[in-house]
Amino acid sequence: SEMPGQGATPEVDRPIETKEERLAKARVEKLNLLSLQFLYDLKKACKSAHEMGKTTLTWGAIVPTIMPGSNEDLDEVLAFFADHMSAIGFSGVEWCSAPAPTKWQTKPVRNGSHVHLRVSWEGAAPANMFGDIE
Repeated sequence: SEMPGQGATPEVDRPIETKEERLAKARVEKLNLLSLQFLYDLKKACKSAHEMGKTTLTWGAIVPTIMPGSNEDLDEVLAFFADHMSAIGFSGVEWCSAPAPTKWQTKPVRNGSHVHLRVSWEGAAPANMFGDIE
C-alpha cells in the first residue's frame, strides 16, 4: 500500500500560471476561434458554389483579428486558417500573392489584412467539406 504523500502528484504541485501566461493563452484561443469562423465563411461560399454545379471558388476576404492591423494577429490567424483548411480535403488550394507581378502559389499569403485564394474540390464533395454548413 502507498504511504501518504506518495503516488500521484497533487494539483497544488503544478506551477501556477501567471497572468501574462493566461492572457497569452486566451489570445491564442481567440485567434484560433477567429480562424474557425473565417473558415466557416469560406465553406459557406464553397457550398453555395457547389450547389450551382461549380467545383472551384475564388474567394477574397479580410482576415479577422483581435487588434485591427496587427501583423502578429494577421499572421497567426492565417496560419491557423491554413492549418484548418488542410484538413478539409480540397483538391486544390492556391493563394494570390498580390504585389506585381500577381501570382498564384501554394504557400499561404496575405496582402495587408486581405487574403485572396482559389479552392477546388472534386465533383462529389465529401460531407466534411460543407456538410456542417446550413
